[in-house]
Amino acid sequence: MNFIKNLREYLNPQQLDAVFDIENPLLVIAGAGSGKTRVIEFKTIYLLETGYSPENILLLTFTRKAAREMLSRASSHNSSIKKVEGGTFHSFANRVLRRYGGLIGLNPSFTIIDQPDQEAVIGIIIEKLKLKDKKERFPKKKTIQEIISNATNRRISIEQKLREDYPQFLHLKDEINSIRREYLVYKSEHNLLDYDDLLEFLIFLLKKEEKVKKLLSERYKYIMVDEYQDTNLAQAEIIKLLAEEHEKIMVVGDDAQSIYRFRGANHENIMNFPKIFKNTKIIKLEYNYRSTQEILNLSNKIMKTLGEKFEKTLISAEKRNGDIPELLFFRNYDEEDTYIADHILELWNEGEDLSQIAVLFRASYLSFGLQMELDRRKIPYEIYGGLKYYQLAHIKDILSYLRVMHNIKDGISWNRLLELEIGIGEKISSSITLNIVKMDSISEVAEYFKKGWREKRADLSLKALGELFSEAEKLKDKSPDNLITFFSEKRYFNHMKFKYDDYPKREKDIEVLSSIARKYRSLSDFLADITINEQPLIGSEEGDKEIKDDKVVLSTIHSAKGLEWKHVIIKGLVDGILPSSYAFADKEAIEEEKRLFYVAVTRAKDRLTLTASSDLNKNLINNLSPFLTKDILEYLDKRAIVITTGSEFLSENVEGPADAEIFFNSTKNNLHLSIYNFSSD
Repeated sequence: MNFIKNLREYLNPQQLDAVFDIENPLLVIAGAGSGKTRVIEFKTIYLLETGYSPENILLLTFTRKAAREMLSRASSHNSSIKKVEGGTFHSFANRVLRRYGGLIGLNPSFTIIDQPDQEAVIGIIIEKLKLKDKKERFPKKKTIQEIISNATNRRISIEQKLREDYPQFLHLKDEINSIRREYLVYKSEHNLLDYDDLLEFLIFLLKKEEKVKKLLSERYKYIMVDEYQDTNLAQAEIIKLLAEEHEKIMVVGDDAQSIYRFRGANHENIMNFPKIFKNTKIIKLEYNYRSTQEILNLSNKIMKTLGEKFEKTLISAEKRNGDIPELLFFRNYDEEDTYIADHILELWNEGEDLSQIAVLFRASYLSFGLQMELDRRKIPYEIYGGLKYYQLAHIKDILSYLRVMHNIKDGISWNRLLELEIGIGEKISSSITLNIVKMDSISEVAEYFKKGWREKRADLSLKALGELFSEAEKLKDKSPDNLITFFSEKRYFNHMKFKYDDYPKREKDIEVLSSIARKYRSLSDFLADITINEQPLIGSEEGDKEIKDDKVVLSTIHSAKGLEWKHVIIKGLVDGILPSSYAFADKEAIEEEKRLFYVAVTRAKDRLTLTASSDLNKNLINNLSPFLTKDILEYLDKRAIVITTGSEFLSENVEGPADAEIFFNSTKNNLHLSIYNFSSD
């Protein structure tokens, strides 16, 4: 009990309230950086100190690692905490079903199948139903698995899922529903459960077998749930069934950080918790231990714009102050990426660790140009939430066309593009490539292709390639961006539609690559910059310093949740980017995009920079993100930056969301920066 008496040294009043109240159902609304894990740790200790047995406490999280770390830290104060049952919803469901599943006809020796196994089963069913015998394009088994799983998690129809994410397959809804039915039968016949089944069967057990429900409720006398805003409908129902008798439950989460709808998370779960448990006490953790108050002021302004929410105001627990977040507006994405890369280099030269710098963005393609700028400066970086642009299969595919235009002897690239063609496999491709590399010009290759091949399908493909490269050779403009557009529209986009079920997203990647290529007139220079990705060294005034684990982080906002950095740059604050254009027709999706913005802002500890460029979203009206409301714009430190090469000072007005006037000019790294102040009108 001595430790409990000293809790006020560790916790603030809001946290103490959450720890000490063990009578009411608790909904702890934990603002970003507010020390929610500390509450769970000390709550566990307090429960033991007040007479609970460790076997009577259940902690449910979304990763085993999270549960293990929280209980491990708490056990340093009370070793019996090691006996507390903690883990994921799925691991808990597995344990219960192994023991009691027989009551609902489930064989306790069932096998749990992971995603690759699920795809294999779906492949068997597709073959059984002869669905691939059709001449039309049919989704890959991986895509069908994702469609079925997501529809199950969200409890929506296959048709609704297709409308939202795969409209190109909407006409196949009956076939996919048939696969879903056969998939259920196959699992039943072979005693298999997938991850979704674990939750659904547990719900069925708890509803059908009142004795089991009562037994579990009596065993787990106190239940805690972390990251409740990320629960899906099934997980929320499990919590209700386990705790509705004794109501000894605490769920911790932040409604403003509910951003995983695409995985099945339901924002309504956390909002409806007080309706399900009528005696709920809501405790708000508003003291932030991460960010300066200036960054928190911005996050508070974002939260005010949210629709359905729990009101809260974040306050710096340590009364930390710093710079007001800045908004930088650029004429184009090239200048945006150039500035960000130079700014990172400047921070490093000032002594900042690269690992304390992060650039966040809504979608991976927004980082392609920045990756090239970082490679050019030999700044090491790592990607969260995706691959480096030159590792993406579709980027490699389209670049293979350019590489053979530049170097006819490039057998690797010839093999890659040939194997995209119908009727041409590895064997035929190798034979063709052996002949091509002996030739001296693209026109000679084109004529060779036009002669065709002895097998009909390969013959048609080769002749089409012959026409393609004959036309490419005659192009007056062989600039990199023009070649990317030419080969994409004439050939590759058709291949991509057959190769990838998510081809619309990949088309966007190639459009961005083409935009990046516009600043190159030389194909050689463009390809050289693309392939410069060696382990880098950074030059500083004190000399070269080798970087090993110290890397800048480039991350999608979704992948950045739960992380923090001293310096954060949020790139692409443009309408159609954040919010995504995919969310325009969906009010709920727009709300989630706002929450994404809040999550991004609250990753920053000391300094926050927002950037936007006028041509980043060329297909839509070019303006700033609507999330940058008048209130937010008036708060931010706003500047427009114009970068010119050479000695000429560029003084014309910047086309942007407001009038501007020059107030600062400096020269850095042979780049002239003209910095403008936006008027607040």
